[in-house]
Amino acid sequence: MADSGSKVPTVVGVLTVELILSLVAVGARLYTRTVVKRVAGWDDALLVLGLVLIIGFSIGMFVCVGDGYGRHKERYSSQEYIQIIKTELIAQTFVVLAFVPTKCAVGATMIRVFPGRVLHAILWFMMITVAIIFVLNAILDFVQCNPPHHMWDYTVPASCWNPLIYTRYSIFTGAWGALYDFVCVVVPWCAGACAIVKSVELQKLSSRTDYAYDTVGINMWSSSELCLICIAASIPTLRPLLRKIQGKSDNQYRETPHSHEFQTFGSKPNSHGRIAAARLPSRTDSEEALTLDHLAYVGSARA
Repeated sequence: MADSGSKVPTVVGVLTVELILSLVAVGARLYTRTVVKRVAGWDDALLVLGLVLIIGFSIGMFVCVGDGYGRHKERYSSQEYIQIIKTELIAQTFVVLAFVPTKCAVGATMIRVFPGRVLHAILWFMMITVAIIFVLNAILDFVQCNPPHHMWDYTVPASCWNPLIYTRYSIFTGAWGALYDFVCVVVPWCAGACAIVKSVELQKLSSRTDYAYDTVGINMWSSSELCLICIAASIPTLRPLLRKIQGKSDNQYRETPHSHEFQTFGSKPNSHGRIAAARLPSRTDSEEALTLDHLAYVGSARA
């Protein structure tokens, strides 16, 4: 007999597609930054850490699905329910922590590329507060009850906070994450929209009747937001890879250990018939490469 109301196909489909997209996006970025351009930096390391946590979350959720996650509570025994909730809480810890390095990777890239003390101060403030708020959210999930294993086994006597305390803090966490997405305009606003929808869904964290069914939406929107962040953080870095795939020359400018040269608009050929090159002062390799890629793109659009 069909399992009426089962969300298992949705969970499996969403997690599988978004995990593949995240792996492809981050993998392409890493290949571009480490092999094609050789300008990898700490923003790339943050994104890799975030991807590792996303993989941990996905594995945990697939284990949950195998145990019955996404079905109504009456479909499995009490012991199966306890195991599902325990695994889901662990997976949720991974997904909450994954937001810290992935969001900060976007801010770190902006810091390396764009100058300005005020901008850097704003980005550092947002990155630090995101890290603190999200880490606290992951910790509070396990300290709101004494003993903690009451969180997955409600038959164990325990002293707990009002469930709305953690729920409201989680909503605040999601809202702050959405604000960060909108501040970092590199991230498409659809990621911020996912964060807003997820914040609304977070009200279901206080569910104590059918937790493994009621929280499907929360986990799926979290997965979608992380996937969008990975894609958005990777796409702007892929221009050199696309040029390589298309067989186009990537020598629009000559690189030296201390400077870059590139064709300027309005430059005239010298006595040897070559275009004069403008020299930029060196900052960091990553910043130079990204900035010059952008300048080359703008130049080609104006030509």
